[in-house]
Amino acid sequence: MTNHEHQKSEYPLPLVTADTAEAAYADMQESGHDEYLVDSFKKLLSEQPLAASLVMSYVEGSSETEGEQFAAQKAIALFHEILRKQAAADRLNNTFDK
Repeated sequence: MTNHEHQKSEYPLPLVTADTAEAAYADMQESGHDEYLVDSFKKLLSEQPLAASLVMSYVEGSSETEGEQFAAQKAIALFHEILRKQAAADRLNNTFDK
């Protein structure tokens, strides 16, 4: 199943490709892990405030330490950033496929 076919299914999130995951990792390495993930988390908060709020409520309720909370926030931010990058790549590919 291609990304394009996948997007037309009932699952609306983009299917992340190896290229996109590698690009996100390279961006994170270039910017520095913490800076990249803090910026990504700010994007998540501004673009998906309700989802971010729900996830953070869960993280705060299930994490025993601030370190665990910060690690969870970074993981969530990375996941969101990879999906953002894949959605942008898919839009660009769909533009050129037409």
